[in-house]
Amino acid sequence: MKTALKYIVPIFFAGLVLSGCEENIFGPNEGTISGFVRDNNGRVIEGAQVSATYTLDESTKSINTSSDETGYYILEKVPLTENEMKAEATGFETGTRFLFLNQDNDKQTLNFALTGAPSYVSHTQSASVIYNTSDTTQTDTTSFSIIVQDDYNSSSSVSYDMSLIFKKTTDSSIVHIADIDLSSNSSTIYIFTGTIEASDLVTGEFSIDIEVSDPDGNVFSGESVASLEVR
Repeated sequence: MKTALKYIVPIFFAGLVLSGCEENIFGPNEGTISGFVRDNNGRVIEGAQVSATYTLDESTKSINTSSDETGYYILEKVPLTENEMKAEATGFETGTRFLFLNQDNDKQTLNFALTGAPSYVSHTQSASVIYNTSDTTQTDTTSFSIIVQDDYNSSSSVSYDMSLIFKKTTDSSIVHIADIDLSSNSSTIYIFTGTIEASDLVTGEFSIDIEVSDPDGNVFSGESVASLEVR
């Protein structure tokens, strides 16, 4: 009996050692996926719902989280298998990717760029210099036509708002904000038009920013899109 125990005890403890070292021998069986969620203009999206869906042992499960104020998210304890990754936010088209985690690469980065915010395409203006004088031979107005593209709009509404923000080139102070109207649209293209009078502004040189919001509440801001001089 003592002879048998002499062999059984070492084998028993060897089994315990091997079971305790299993993770070191075979590597981790879970990983992490992290990254940022932004819109098609590069602006961060806070509160986007990010999920990893996987199938193990014929059972489908999901791990979920949301992006913080910087657009950052992290999913932990993600199984080392193929994961269907989704990022969803109100007013944006859902982003879907597939990502495979394995023991050699159990920590991966996946960034999302969700389509949904309007984007500036181009603009025209009738005059770059206008005059604030009583001389009727000189141009005292300039007309703008601004083209915006919006590839995804979850609402059937075409209620878009656009503002032109006039800033002094000397110190970037805002001197005037003008709202211009949506005049036409087709498919994903939206055209805004409006007229600015010299009397709306003081004499000087100005850079013009635009800000446009879509029916979903997504906002695009473009700096120094145009310029104007008032004499």
